[in-house]
Amino acid sequence: MRPVSSQNGESGAVVVALIDDVKLALRITSSAFDNEIEGLIEAAKADLRLSGVSDAKVKDENDPLISRAIVVYCKAHFGYDNPEAERFQQSYDMLKAHLTLSAEYTQAPAVSDGAT
Repeated sequence: MRPVSSQNGESGAVVVALIDDVKLALRITSSAFDNEIEGLIEAAKADLRLSGVSDAKVKDENDPLISRAIVVYCKAHFGYDNPEAERFQQSYDMLKAHLTLSAEYTQAPAVSDGAT
């Protein structure tokens, strides 16, 4: 695995794990498309944020719904000759809609002030 620099404050190890998951889903073994895939991952995160998913949740790549949304987004947008692109886009849109309807995914976590 190669180190990946993250422009949004996420650890390189998390970004590397996610790119590996996306590459596996896309059936890609080489690093020739890493820049394109990294761009798609960032675009998916930006789209989730624009839709109302909290930044804290978008950064939580261990959350199975967030990671699945990112993978499906990448599957919908990777390459030019993908006959399944529309189906993956519909799947992503449905998952994004579910995320944006959930208070767990749209509200920032409460910060405890230590008082009880």
